[in-house]
Amino acid sequence: MVVPKASKSVCVLAVDDSEASERAVVWALTNLDGKDHHYRLTHIVQEPINIQDPRVVEYHADKSLTDKAASFLRERFAPLLQQAGVTFDIDVILRPEKDQNIGFALCKRCSEVHAETVVMGRHHKWPGFLVYLHDSVSMHVAQQYSEGAVVLLG
Repeated sequence: MVVPKASKSVCVLAVDDSEASERAVVWALTNLDGKDHHYRLTHIVQEPINIQDPRVVEYHADKSLTDKAASFLRERFAPLLQQAGVTFDIDVILRPEKDQNIGFALCKRCSEVHAETVVMGRHHKWPGFLVYLHDSVSMHVAQQYSEGAVVLLG
């Protein structure tokens, strides 16, 4: 999925069901100019089953998980973006490989949509550089995504 470059800067808001994600969205809406940014509310769905049969995995991964995740994003985060009057899309990524790092999947999507900014919450309250040793998703994105700025909020 490669998206043509947009006329506005793309800001990926990488979210889950944590309070840190909600703070990250609020931070982006407060500190980034909404007229200059198009937001992609992005969530990665992890396949909950561990079955080797590809037909079973394909069946479970089809629409039900992604639809539920999109509904969650519309209910929890879309009202904040709508209230701010910004343009946004809802983007659910189904992590395709069980051994694939979530941070890798997020970096890949950010590259595909030409994100100039990635804003995400951290789950751990480790001081300074210690967060990079303990928070693997934010660590991976901060270290690997070189096409734009990465903002990590705790």
